[in-house]
Amino acid sequence: MKQFYIKQIGTRPGSSMIITNYLGEFTYHILGTTGFIGAKFRLMDRQGHEYCSLVQTSLGLFPRFALHQNNQHFGSFGLSLYTDAIIYITGANWLTWVNALSNTIQIRNIQHQLAFARPEQNIRYAVQIYDDEDTQALLLTIAFLIRWRLDHSTQHLRNHLAINSRQYATKLNLSK
Repeated sequence: MKQFYIKQIGTRPGSSMIITNYLGEFTYHILGTTGFIGAKFRLMDRQGHEYCSLVQTSLGLFPRFALHQNNQHFGSFGLSLYTDAIIYITGANWLTWVNALSNTIQIRNIQHQLAFARPEQNIRYAVQIYDDEDTQALLLTIAFLIRWRLDHSTQHLRNHLAINSRQYATKLNLSK
């Protein structure tokens, strides 16, 4: 088992992320964004060598993404705007589960758990990787799901607050 920590740098959507090992030493850097076809989300080392990437292949309410490792197609999946969902990654045969209540992420295959991530100290995620063969792809997938959840849950919250404020203002005007 390997222990890593994922931390987002900045609060804006599209901010970079860093991954450190259990000693707090820099291991990987994640750059990228989503929102258009061909958008890339990449896991790189300090020298800029790209280990794996997620490429957006479609738009809409259920966008699709392709996972590449060492410039080879590794798997693909589709997402929804719901941030707690079960996602099947074809090709890799991974089943991911994002739990919105506990903010945990699990990745499994048929036989065993491959990775588990949980928030720690409200500023980073602690990630346990149980599969050494696909460490980089697992880390990128977890980081992407963290980013997707953060970006879309804050947008959902903004929309919810805007709707509530409009309803409150309407109630005030009606009561006069």
